[in-house]
Amino acid sequence: VPDGVSSSIAEILSAKQAPQFAVDLVQHAREIARCEADPFYYAHTYVKTLDKDELNEVGTVRPYPTYRYLVDFIDTIVSPGRYIVPKTRQMMLSWTMMGVVATHGWLFKDNFSFFCTSRKQEHVDDGGKNSTPDSLHGKAIFVLRGLPDWMFNKKDLENVSQNKIINTTNHSYIKGESSRNAGRGGSYNYIFVDEFTYVEDQKGVFSGVLGSTYVTLVLASTPGRNPGIFEEVCQNPEEYQFKKIDLHWTKHPKRYEGKRDENGKPTSDWYKMKKASMVDKDLGAIDIDMEYGGVNQDLMFPQFLETTHVVAPDYIPKSFDKLYLGLDRNPNQKSGLLVVGKDKQERYW
Repeated sequence: VPDGVSSSIAEILSAKQAPQFAVDLVQHAREIARCEADPFYYAHTYVKTLDKDELNEVGTVRPYPTYRYLVDFIDTIVSPGRYIVPKTRQMMLSWTMMGVVATHGWLFKDNFSFFCTSRKQEHVDDGGKNSTPDSLHGKAIFVLRGLPDWMFNKKDLENVSQNKIINTTNHSYIKGESSRNAGRGGSYNYIFVDEFTYVEDQKGVFSGVLGSTYVTLVLASTPGRNPGIFEEVCQNPEEYQFKKIDLHWTKHPKRYEGKRDENGKPTSDWYKMKKASMVDKDLGAIDIDMEYGGVNQDLMFPQFLETTHVVAPDYIPKSFDKLYLGLDRNPNQKSGLLVVGKDKQERYW
């Protein structure tokens, strides 16, 4: 058994007798050792993703791309720490976290643990072993099914349960959960929170994952209509002890070639097509332009922060010079009444 080979391939090698098969396995073992040492080599050599968008709803299976921004992203998050990732839609972040980071650890590291959560259960796992690439677990399973048979025991994919994918050889697992207590009290190598601004209880989830034991924490999202604590951390990463990684569409080599419009803003044919295709201009501002809170003129408080703008009733003055009422909605489609009062000292409450 070559030096540096993980326990899974060592077990396979020790069980085989045929000389030619043994030669092939030694070559495979060396290749596995290379994949284990270099996550990006593993990604662009073996990982396949399903490329879907509004122009290609069925999807096309493609090799994981060698874009520079993805190389840099993987090189960064293999190091322990806290990372906050504001992003444009379709920057391959969830494919990278689930299809590369999670599966790489699951395959090549003993007792590796990866925890993920998102705003709804179907976004985490929409069917156990039958989950689709529309969910986080489905992306990991899609990648694992596309790997060569010699890389791991494929029987593990037959025993996948809801919210958990276990490697029975090296005792590693990928686990998911969708609730305000997600990750609370656990101990993981990686914690990944996807669509963070859209979870029902940002504060609860934020508190839960920070209270867990982890080596690396990644909070990622488009800015959202109610960015809340996500925006706070993005604006003050050092204060929260996070490192910020922007994944703006201009980093994608097939979407941006350095052009700017008459106002000096980045533009491209892809950008114009995407903006024109979005009937909801607010969503376009969030998902493409990464504007926190969406189109500013549509909201009374475009960057509403609960910790800043909500005060206890005891602190509200007994009388106002003027009173303003507004009706707004949050990403969960619940209505909310906003009451703003101005007192005689021109202060707003």
